[in-house]
Amino acid sequence: MKDLGEVQETQRGVSLQPSPYLLNAYRKDERVVLIVDEAHALNPELLEEIRLLSNLETSKSKLIQIVLVGQPELDRTLSQHGFRQLRQRINMRYYLPPLPEKETRSTSRSV
Repeated sequence: MKDLGEVQETQRGVSLQPSPYLLNAYRKDERVVLIVDEAHALNPELLEEIRLLSNLETSKSKLIQIVLVGQPELDRTLSQHGFRQLRQRINMRYYLPPLPEKETRSTSRSV
């Protein structure tokens, strides 16, 4: 995550300053997307870093889009009080249900 921003302690607490990479991408009108797979396995410290990354923005737009992908445990983790600020920043959720048994069988046979 150091490539995306640098943690700095201020009188108000901890903040993250955008990296030159993010600022350069913004100037070029490029979109930066961080995809975190297996996000349900992240420890609280990493989730806090992700929350800090979600704060990186200009007056016009966010500098980075973050996609968290994980098992249902991720939703349970984010529902805890300590993750309230991160949960508030999530603007889209999608639950992918398991395949029905019939589709699972046909898929496994064709492999």
